[in-house]
Amino acid sequence: MSHRLSTTSSIGFLFENVTSTKQNSTVLIFNTIHFGIVVAKLLILCYIQTVSKLLCVILLNFVTVLYTAGHCFSVCFAMTTAHRATFVPAHGGTGKNEGDLSKLSKQYSSRDMPSHTKIKYRQHSQGHADELRNRDFRRELEDRERNTGSKRRPENNYDDPSSYSHDKKVRYEKVSYRNPDDDDPSICEEDDDSNDSDEDDETAQLMAELERIKKEREAERKEEEAKRKAEEERVRVENILRGNPLLTSNKQDFRVQRRWDDDVVFKNCAKGIDEKRKNQPAFINDALRSEFHRKFMEKYIK
Repeated sequence: MSHRLSTTSSIGFLFENVTSTKQNSTVLIFNTIHFGIVVAKLLILCYIQTVSKLLCVILLNFVTVLYTAGHCFSVCFAMTTAHRATFVPAHGGTGKNEGDLSKLSKQYSSRDMPSHTKIKYRQHSQGHADELRNRDFRRELEDRERNTGSKRRPENNYDDPSSYSHDKKVRYEKVSYRNPDDDDPSICEEDDDSNDSDEDDETAQLMAELERIKKEREAERKEEEAKRKAEEERVRVENILRGNPLLTSNKQDFRVQRRWDDDVVFKNCAKGIDEKRKNQPAFINDALRSEFHRKFMEKYIK
């Protein structure tokens, strides 16, 4: 009986495999062979009654072994490779030593190659040591400084009108035009005395003008100081008068103004607050305490 049950389950399994659309041709062939073996097994069990029991058991075990081997072989051929998705790409190729992952690659970038492997020295006309050995740097430096100074201080050529600068005023030196034939020393002394007296007069006039300017500025400063003090005194007295409420003629209201959130929903909900504010028309964001609701309740409910 147990052999018949196992055979029936095997037939169902084989029929399921035969009708499956996902099996390839090799699997279908092996399943067909298995189906034939099982059918032969059933014929032996059902129709051969004259064979001894021992022979039947041996035949059944042989058929079972053949079926098991064929089924395992078909399963091995039909096994998927989804569980080892990265196994084949890891080989990297089928050539020689391409499957060895531990081997270093022979490919390298051109930028990784060794460069500048030799020391470069200065050539001639590039400041070579032989050229610098015979040069007098101090003399060259002094010559450059001298040439630079002469360029910065051009000669004043008064005869050439093109040398005049429009940005700078040229100040001429005073030249005394004296007759070279006149050798009288008394005339020279008189001229010197007159020049000295003129210079003294000019100096005195300048000092007097400077003193007058100083006095005017001092007077202006004192006047501005007096005006500033008067303005400060006026502001101070005005602040004192306005700060004292008894001296002010206009009466001012010193009460604190109402806050913007004085009539919100959950504020001032104590008993007696609404009675105090009956005569104050105000908007309340509460339907139960609004003026319209109060009048409606007094008119229709009370």
